[in-house]
Amino acid sequence: MPAEAMDIDHMETPLTAEQIKAEANQEYKAGNYAAAVDLYSQSIKLEPTNATYYGNRSAALMMIKKYSDASKDCLTAVRLDPAFVKFGKEERSKLQKEEMKRKRDHRK
Repeated sequence: MPAEAMDIDHMETPLTAEQIKAEANQEYKAGNYAAAVDLYSQSIKLEPTNATYYGNRSAALMMIKKYSDASKDCLTAVRLDPAFVKFGKEERSKLQKEEMKRKRDHRK
């Protein structure tokens, strides 16, 4: 189901954050990263302390080259759940490499 078709504020039987995350995961797998970001954001709205949602949104944001936002979500995931430390280090490393590449390309 496309992200724009889901309006969690006006549904008769609201979906759970996990159900929305499952839809977001499908959008991500299909390469619809912006739709995935929107859906992960809806999950976060329902459960703002779930580190997984921030981690997943971070990955989707990276795919659409929103590195600053991805970095913020990555750090939030680590803050909410210290078990995300490994994930956070790996993602920050990727983000730093992408940012350096972008700066190099911009100078050319």
